[in-house]
Amino acid sequence: MKPILLSTLLGGLIAFVWSAISWMGLPWHEKQMRSFSNEEALREVIVAGAPAKGMYFLPGPEGRTDQEWQLAASQGPLVVAAVRPGSHHAPMWMPMLISLSTQLVAAFLISVLVRIAGIYSYEGRVLFVMAIGLLAGLLGHMPSWTWWEFPTPWVLVEIADLVIAWFLAGLAIAAFTARPRRGYQT
Repeated sequence: MKPILLSTLLGGLIAFVWSAISWMGLPWHEKQMRSFSNEEALREVIVAGAPAKGMYFLPGPEGRTDQEWQLAASQGPLVVAAVRPGSHHAPMWMPMLISLSTQLVAAFLISVLVRIAGIYSYEGRVLFVMAIGLLAGLLGHMPSWTWWEFPTPWVLVEIADLVIAWFLAGLAIAAFTARPRRGYQT
């Protein structure tokens, strides 16, 4: 249990620190973001049209057949937005704590998977963890690219971010999740 605990703590902390560096220290996420022109007018429209917290789509699917929606979407614009109306005064430590907790849970699950996989080489374990990061990126971000036309550079940065995070975390996870080799006795 001690190796899993160590790999969970170190792997989760490394993934969390990388995430902080990636989002707050590197420009690659911000370079993919655009600002709306005339934000005040748009803010008024969003406040009037999106009264509750949730995911909003333009064109909206409600009251349309699939064919009607596809026609409206093809005419544009297509917008997918997470909307939180009203002010928000949560302290920054709250999402940071949630992020850290998420990384620790992920590191625990990945540590267990590495241990179960029984990969003997350190490099193999690191690559296994990195592959899980790639899998998470593909499954987590490609559907948005496929169905909602998220920009390719945005999706690639998000996937690369996960691959790097879990490669770095994998360096620690792999160090503590080795299974002892079962030798042959003569």
